[in-house]
Amino acid sequence: MTLKILTLKIKFLALFFLIMGFFLGLNSAVAQANETFVSSGIFTVPAGVTSLTIEAWGGGGGGASLSNSDGGGGGGGGANSSRTIAVTPGSQYSYTVGTGGAIGSDGGESTVSPLSSDIIIKAGGGIRARFTTGGAGGTASLGSVNTNGAAGTNEGNGNAGGDGGNAGGSAGGLGGAGGGKGSVKDGTEGTTPGGGGGGGAKSSSGAKGGDGQVSFTYTCLATPGSITGTVIQYPRVTAQTYSILEVPNATTYSWAIPFGWEITAGAGTKSITVTTGLAGQNGNITVSAANDCSTSPAAASLKVAVTVNLRSLTNFTLFTSVGAVSNTAVSDITGDIGTNVGAVTGFGPPSIVNGKIEIANSITAQAALDLRDICIQLSNTVTTNSTSAARAMGNGEVLTPGVYSIGGAASTGGTLTLDAQGDPNAQFIFKIGGAFTTGANATVVLVNGASPANIFWMADGAIAMAASTIISGTLIGNPGAVSMGAGGQLSGRMLSTSGAVSVDATEAANTRINKWKGSVSNNWNTPSNWTQNVVPAIDASIIFDDMPFNHLVLDQNRSVTNITNAQAPYRVVCNGYKLVVKGNTLFTNGAQIDASAASSVVEYGGSSVQTIDSGQYLNEKTFNLNINNAAGVNLNTNFTLDNNLTINDGKIFTIEAAKNLTVVGAIANSGGNSGLVLRSNASGTASLIHNTIDVPATVQRYISGAAEDWHFLSAPVSNQSISGGWNPAGTYGNGTGYDLYIWNEPTPCWTYQLNTTVAPTWPSIHPTSNFVKGLGYLYSTQAANPTKEFIGVLNNGTISIPVTKEGPDTSPEPDVRGFNLIGNPYPSAIDWKSTGWTRNNLLVTGSGYDMWIWNPAAKNYGVYNTTTVGSTGTHGVTQNIAPMQGFYVRAASNGAVGMTNTIRVNTGASNWMKTKNNKTNNLKVRIASDSSLGYDEVLVQFGASLNEAGAAKLFSTIKSAPSLYLTHGKEELTVLNLTNTVENTSVPLMFKAGSDGNYTLTINLESKDYGVLVLEDKKTKTTSDLKVNPKYQFKGSIKDAASRFVLHFTPVTKEVASLPAVIYYDGNEIIVDLTLISEQTEVKIYDMLGKLLVNKKVEGKMIHRFDINPKNEVYIVVGNSKGKSVSRKILAY
Repeated sequence: MTLKILTLKIKFLALFFLIMGFFLGLNSAVAQANETFVSSGIFTVPAGVTSLTIEAWGGGGGGASLSNSDGGGGGGGGANSSRTIAVTPGSQYSYTVGTGGAIGSDGGESTVSPLSSDIIIKAGGGIRARFTTGGAGGTASLGSVNTNGAAGTNEGNGNAGGDGGNAGGSAGGLGGAGGGKGSVKDGTEGTTPGGGGGGGAKSSSGAKGGDGQVSFTYTCLATPGSITGTVIQYPRVTAQTYSILEVPNATTYSWAIPFGWEITAGAGTKSITVTTGLAGQNGNITVSAANDCSTSPAAASLKVAVTVNLRSLTNFTLFTSVGAVSNTAVSDITGDIGTNVGAVTGFGPPSIVNGKIEIANSITAQAALDLRDICIQLSNTVTTNSTSAARAMGNGEVLTPGVYSIGGAASTGGTLTLDAQGDPNAQFIFKIGGAFTTGANATVVLVNGASPANIFWMADGAIAMAASTIISGTLIGNPGAVSMGAGGQLSGRMLSTSGAVSVDATEAANTRINKWKGSVSNNWNTPSNWTQNVVPAIDASIIFDDMPFNHLVLDQNRSVTNITNAQAPYRVVCNGYKLVVKGNTLFTNGAQIDASAASSVVEYGGSSVQTIDSGQYLNEKTFNLNINNAAGVNLNTNFTLDNNLTINDGKIFTIEAAKNLTVVGAIANSGGNSGLVLRSNASGTASLIHNTIDVPATVQRYISGAAEDWHFLSAPVSNQSISGGWNPAGTYGNGTGYDLYIWNEPTPCWTYQLNTTVAPTWPSIHPTSNFVKGLGYLYSTQAANPTKEFIGVLNNGTISIPVTKEGPDTSPEPDVRGFNLIGNPYPSAIDWKSTGWTRNNLLVTGSGYDMWIWNPAAKNYGVYNTTTVGSTGTHGVTQNIAPMQGFYVRAASNGAVGMTNTIRVNTGASNWMKTKNNKTNNLKVRIASDSSLGYDEVLVQFGASLNEAGAAKLFSTIKSAPSLYLTHGKEELTVLNLTNTVENTSVPLMFKAGSDGNYTLTINLESKDYGVLVLEDKKTKTTSDLKVNPKYQFKGSIKDAASRFVLHFTPVTKEVASLPAVIYYDGNEIIVDLTLISEQTEVKIYDMLGKLLVNKKVEGKMIHRFDINPKNEVYIVVGNSKGKSVSRKILAY
């Protein structure tokens, strides 16, 4: 019969850690079975077992017996061999157990082998002693660990028998002692497993070796893993589930729940359904597993708590169902304030309310119902500590968690400590049978995990807290008024079922008010740096004290909700760690976050829209920025990322209109096209400088100006299809829309997107269905100011745009050979003056390169040359070309224009011809139609080494628009480069009216740089001093000669001879005295903005009066008669 010994060994104890309110049982304790055999047989692998450890010992050798005068040697110890193998449940293994050798005989060999297969482990038996010589130990083989047995010793002194050898392995049997030691003459038998037998003394008997042994060890049952389920519960909630993962080989489960709870389903299984107890009935839920083999060595445990369900009162800090809510002096309230019947007063500035004020609406109606239910919940709690009469608390008293029922009024003074004893869910409930009061400077201190959320004070009467009280928890007058004296601090709520709620210079929040003070150091993780001596929990809101001593420096990755800081000297410092913000940064008075250190990360992970506003970050930058908010994060300032931008899947990052972002490192946008949005509106367009390829995005382009205005556009993405809203559409033009063209230089002509029949057709010169990278487009919409979207992969890096000079000579029409319409291909502005361009194939004028942009407001082209002094050319065109802006260049030969990221800037990203011109040091002249038919500009640049042509004139395609240009030889120009006004005393201004009407000529405000600046009008044969009045109004006709105007930089004596008129203000009217003038005189009066107010011909030899308004203004009065003129500045008062 097979002899089997079964033992259970617990290898490890289950460890439990309280982390974030959860008790987690670690799945590390397992029950192991060990079956040991001392006789041969067959072992069957139990169900569920997949790993098996086998260990074998051979039998010990027998000791020697001698009849002569010598002592016998000891037998050798049996060998030990072991190994662990993978097995299949139900498989069988044959084992042989070697017996101990008889006196003078070898020990037997122990082996194990799969049934009908080769031996996989072998432990040899010990060798018998031979006469006086001890036997050798057995030999082990085939195992992963093999240990030979020890040899027996030889005959000892005085003819004593030798000792048997010990068996191999740490658990091997001991060899028997030889005879003749002490009073024993016979040898001692070796112990099992495998000890060698002792030799006999002179003429005494040797001993038998110990028997061999085979053992099988396997895992029987593991401790259950962590229990999942809700930790914080509300009273008497049904259908709550708690479960664990299935424990291998378990057949049943044993659950235990806190007192007052009830298991309603699932008993004996791995998942139970329960009904919770009453508020305050907290405890542990435990579970152990069992099968026929064993019970799990330890139980999994989850600490749970039943707290009061605040429902809609969760968001309130101050509330009454019936009564007024009032404030005196300056209070700071975090949370909502409300009444269902009554008024709310006194909470306006300078008091601060970080919440909403609700008065008599559906929210307060529900809150009133919920408050009644809260009182019922508290009344139903099971009392653990009761007092039949009134009770005074505090003055050094320490209370542990429980439900305290007080039969009368209660009070607290001095210091009252609530000790949670390490349980963050421990509850303190005070049911007071009368009024509740606190003494002046009374303080309730929370220690060892006590939380305001788990403290309730319910009084059957009024609650009155004296000045400077510091208290935590939800205070309820049921019914009764609730008041806080001057200078009090509350972490909790003040509620009343019927009664007024009032505060006075109070700081109250419906969460614990724990502020950063930095009293000891700048380390976040030091409790004494916080006013509550507690390091905030994960996702807590951070509030800076009004006068901290240190920066708040991260010591590890941290996650917060809101950050409130109202002072500038001390800030949050990331210090190379990650700061996750799930709420808002409520910064005033210059408060900031410093996220500049290497490896620093700021992650926005809120559930509602979050905004990065100007001034929130030191130097308007972070090292890394992560976007983890599906509602969106809006960048509302100009910003720099020194390293990477990461947008997670399903999350949105928006750069607001007219704001810019520079990303020095990489952009990883897992949010796709909708994950990164560059917004555009009337204020401007967002700009992005980056270095990463294949970044998907949506780039908006607001179309400014009037409906049907023309615009030069270019795509900032590589794969935007010309389809949908980008297709020509509308009822204007030829009835199908004429809103999308490209310029074909070799023809030269505009080619319409729907043109498929007349050469050059759109498909022949634009074979792709997408916008071409770097190509400029002429675009118009019938709708006024739509916002279009380019969707796709942002352009980046080196871009080459082909240009040609193949067009024919178009004389006598303006020469447009070499003009190519290209575009800014990037989502940022580009600098025309930058050295990162390749422009070898462009025409050089004035030692620089020209580029032209259509200005829809002027209905004309503006131009900028790389040699232009200052940043502005004509018509508002600057050196910086906005994103998505198309522009003309002029080729001198066929080739290409090359661009790289080095030309990209954020400056000027919003300049698409919608703002007033910037001032320059050059002379800029503008003529505008008073009928809003457009305007045109020219630029005269002084300081050139010789007179030479600048940018060529590109005439408007709109016939009604005015045209202003300069000439140099036969060239018609927008820009003319001249040496100085000494060599060039006058400059002809060429003007063509697009239609008959009134026009206004103006010069830029730099005219003060010229000693004389006179405009000659050849048609009217008059001159105007533009230094006196920089505006000249006239009637223009399409029949007028183009050479109507001349600018003079030296005096024109004939036209500016003095007219002997006397002009002055008499306190009521402007007086023009013409008594010395015989002829009719033209009198014009202008305001300081150049607006013509009076234009009248009056008789000589008379005094004329002009009533002018408004008063307290300076006016310019000009008189002209027979080639003589006079002008005066007059203050009307």
